[in-house]
Amino acid sequence: MAGADLEIDIHELDRLQRALLGASRVRFNALADVIGTEVTSQTRRRIEDEKAAPDGAPWPAWSERYARTRHGGQSLLQSEDHLLDSIQQVVSGMDLEVGSNLVYAGVHQEGSEDGTIPPRPYLGMNDENEQDVLAVVDEFLGTHLSREGLS
Repeated sequence: MAGADLEIDIHELDRLQRALLGASRVRFNALADVIGTEVTSQTRRRIEDEKAAPDGAPWPAWSERYARTRHGGQSLLQSEDHLLDSIQQVVSGMDLEVGSNLVYAGVHQEGSEDGTIPPRPYLGMNDENEQDVLAVVDEFLGTHLSREGLS
């Protein structure tokens, strides 16, 4: 994706790696899709409800001048919902990416080079997000192992 991406290296999650090694019949794409769905949901919730970075830090408010141009219903990173609607997951080989293909998505994540737009990180994971992903993975593997008679 061209805008802003969150990459998850599942090889660093020891518990997940051990489970995957023991469940060789589980197709990676199906598991990646389940993980991607969870991370996409977390990212959308962050934009729509939490209005904070993955570490819990609230996003900087609009400048007073810019705030005067906004109308009711608009909030940080949510004007016409283009960014929210653009959050997607892509699985390619052994890679899972969650992010946006919008040109300005990276500016929201990192801030503008000239400093006029502060960073408002919406991509990333905190400890709670990681625990949620592990719970989804555990459920997925449990279901698939049961179907194979391995649990």
